[in-house]
Amino acid sequence: MKNILLINSAKKFEQSLLDMFGDLGKDNSFFSWVGDRDYWQQFNAAGKLKKIFFGPELKNFFGVASFLSLLPFLWLGYLWLLSSWKRSEQIDKILCVDLREKIIFTPLARILRIKVYWLELPERNRRQLKKMRRLFSSPAKLIVFTPQDAEDLAKDGFKKEKIHNISLGVNLQSVERQDNLFSSLAKADKPYSFYKNFTVGAWCGSGDRRRLEILLQSAKACVNLIPNFRLVVIGQDTSSGNLNWLIKKLGLERRVWLVGEQKNLIQWFADLDLYVVLAENPGLNDLERALMAASRGLPLLGFPTRNLTDIIIEGQNGFICEDDRAEALAQKIIAIEADERARKKMGANGQQLVYRNFDRQKQLQRLREIIG
Repeated sequence: MKNILLINSAKKFEQSLLDMFGDLGKDNSFFSWVGDRDYWQQFNAAGKLKKIFFGPELKNFFGVASFLSLLPFLWLGYLWLLSSWKRSEQIDKILCVDLREKIIFTPLARILRIKVYWLELPERNRRQLKKMRRLFSSPAKLIVFTPQDAEDLAKDGFKKEKIHNISLGVNLQSVERQDNLFSSLAKADKPYSFYKNFTVGAWCGSGDRRRLEILLQSAKACVNLIPNFRLVVIGQDTSSGNLNWLIKKLGLERRVWLVGEQKNLIQWFADLDLYVVLAENPGLNDLERALMAASRGLPLLGFPTRNLTDIIIEGQNGFICEDDRAEALAQKIIAIEADERARKKMGANGQQLVYRNFDRQKQLQRLREIIG
């Protein structure tokens, strides 16, 4: 049995990453040191959960200066704690998620002869303290999820042999179980069913408001050429009063559904014809949601943003809208709606791509090979 200490100082943590570790925890013993205890209660695989102090956040010059001034004391304090946990819990590996714990614990792990791994998440700012990151990365293996991230790290001077891409991953078995469950429900019995309409779906997060407004403006143009057009917006940032005002101003009250955050996305994907990725800097959750949509046979439409071009192959399983304007986005949507045969072919291609390259089990196998 492998004993892994998972350390995360960030208050926000990708749910898809927690799900991945939950699956990995079936054959590993996990222990966690965290900065935000409440969020990590969702991580059921954590054998022991301990909240610790990581120093000031590295958001500005003052925070960085304060952190560096405290760093010698953090090293001294946590050298004893890490040594104690190594003996009591038989920990032989450390996974560091955010920058502060990478700087604090990587040299300590080297002293104690514990293997250390850095998780490099897609939307994190790697330009921050770049020289210091390279300095402390020497003993660590860097785990990335996309080819773009691996390429960027190599350009920044990190050793290529230290960079390992485990790829993105979707739990296809779970998706299929949910799909079978919801497909057994008659569409006519669903109050949210959009049967016989051309329905575009999108997820809106807290940083996606600008792109959502572009999508709403494009919807105004779409309804003139697509009489049965509908737009479903899912997510945590859809209850704002000014958003409802914009929908009313555009005359889209009966065309746009704001359904809020949903735990079971599969039941919504079943009613969609196209999925639009709004995120300007997609994180793991954004990329995984797009893959889930593709796994259900939906074409994808997005913008030329970081890492999105890894999962949207132009003309094969969707399109990239190069122009960040409502008119250009509307033209793409109208073209996809007009050719049903091509749309279904793109959906089938996307489904094959996910099953071939983005299966969670394959991702876990690559991760197991790296951490041993």
